[in-house]
Amino acid sequence: MYSDPNILDGVIGRPAAAAIADKLFAYINGSDQIALALDGGYVYGVTVSEVTAALDEVGIYTGGHGGVEVKCAGTVTAGHEVMVSSGKAIDATVGGGIAVGFAETAGSATINARIILYPPNAKSYGTEKIAKKSNTGAAIHGGVQAWQNPESVSILITKIVHDITTKSTGAATLDTGTTATSATTASDTLIDGLDISVTENQWDNTVNGGTNGKGAQKLASAKWVTFKEATGDTTGAVIDSYIYYTLLA
Repeated sequence: MYSDPNILDGVIGRPAAAAIADKLFAYINGSDQIALALDGGYVYGVTVSEVTAALDEVGIYTGGHGGVEVKCAGTVTAGHEVMVSSGKAIDATVGGGIAVGFAETAGSATINARIILYPPNAKSYGTEKIAKKSNTGAAIHGGVQAWQNPESVSILITKIVHDITTKSTGAATLDTGTTATSATTASDTLIDGLDISVTENQWDNTVNGGTNGKGAQKLASAKWVTFKEATGDTTGAVIDSYIYYTLLA
């Protein structure tokens, strides 16, 4: 299990990536923040407090000292393994995702279950990697640009940061997202309509996601993150994009 000096009786404190309720499965993202766990994915622990805004301090129980109460998305059977659904516990299904623990007590959509967490959940933190994709506005203006998942397994993209070192010459917005279709398929599931003409700055999907952007996205092996001009003309921009991700198997 990951060793941290802030752990006290199995609880670790971190700023939240966004508002998050208590008694939900969570993981630690690339910014060392606590975020809601992705469906079927790994978790680091269970939230033991609720916060209403990003960067507020939230605690998560990391296991090792007995069970912990977790909200349930549906039926949880005592003695069965459980997985993540909308941050909540649900009976694990074969091939349906990663078992993150087992239930000491039964639960339902209205009754919390007591869960014993599996130690391998720390893997979601320990295997973090960062990839870099450099683009020019002229290339994006000419067609969709892409980064391909190089891993042999699915990954969880916890964050993407666009470092705009030179802004576009004229008005322009940029879409960034995941796709399993092709390297030339536009997507805005990570950042939707980012204005890259205003100033040189750093922008990430956890704060600047726009309407459709999300804080975490699952991407299968050999599939793509794509970068596409949404409006205007991106010519003139110089963009270094940093993709933070963890292995899901």
